[in-house]
Amino acid sequence: MSARSKTSASIEDIKRLYIRAGAHSRTRRRKGKETRHIEAFLLQTALLEGVLVSYGLKLLDGKANLSALKGKRNKWYGYDNAINDLYLLGVIDTEKFKKLEQFKAKRNEYIHNLLSEDTEVVESKVLRIYKEYDSLVWDMIQRLEKKVGKISESST
Repeated sequence: MSARSKTSASIEDIKRLYIRAGAHSRTRRRKGKETRHIEAFLLQTALLEGVLVSYGLKLLDGKANLSALKGKRNKWYGYDNAINDLYLLGVIDTEKFKKLEQFKAKRNEYIHNLLSEDTEVVESKVLRIYKEYDSLVWDMIQRLEKKVGKISESST
């Protein structure tokens, strides 16, 4: 994700996407209807990366002593950079960092090999991943919301 394309979605928009992903995760197979678990998983992964990147960039914006790091991140800032920065800045602990790394590995496994298995098999596998990491995604959304709230309070 380009560092220049900072997220302009509001927290309400982010929460709306989170709810939409949740609705897709609860869709059940009915006669003639498909499940939407792959869509839920893909939306969850995109949402988590967007939240992490936004959070990381907001943290770097507030740290004048990290201007060299911010300059380095200027061209490209993605999931890896964001979780590394959040960990190094003490925003997330080792356990949360490891969970984010585990999610990234599972995300990569399915996104890069989406068409390598029968879609019904993939549907059930990604639904399990979705459910396993749902609370992590919600936690990161809430952390971003608090950070955005602190930024707007300090700028008034």
